[in-house]
Amino acid sequence: MKSQSLVPIVIAVVGHRNPTDQAIALNKALFKDDLYKLSRMFPDSPIYMLNGLASGMDLVAADIFNKFCLQEKADLDHRLIGVLPKPLNQYQSEIAKEDFNLFEDLISAHHTSVLDPSNCF
Repeated sequence: MKSQSLVPIVIAVVGHRNPTDQAIALNKALFKDDLYKLSRMFPDSPIYMLNGLASGMDLVAADIFNKFCLQEKADLDHRLIGVLPKPLNQYQSEIAKEDFNLFEDLISAHHTSVLDPSNCF
């Protein structure tokens, strides 16, 4: 059964495209901890994450959020919302080769929505 909460918790993530290994490790731990804190503070509210899904920290955070969605309560409708600056097919062609599979996995996840200029105006 879906949560009856009417108010989602909305977070936005913007990150560096070329983070250091140390920054990745630190931010992964902090972001994961913050997600679980939010879910404990607001147990009946879904969490919506707005994310540009760019290579670097955006994708790192989206991957952590994706794993959080898969592990958390199934009755909450957590959402990863990719907010792209150009239509999806153009954006996909510009994703770094090493990030392409992760990007594809994230946009195809059942809890992911994608907003881009082709579906927002």
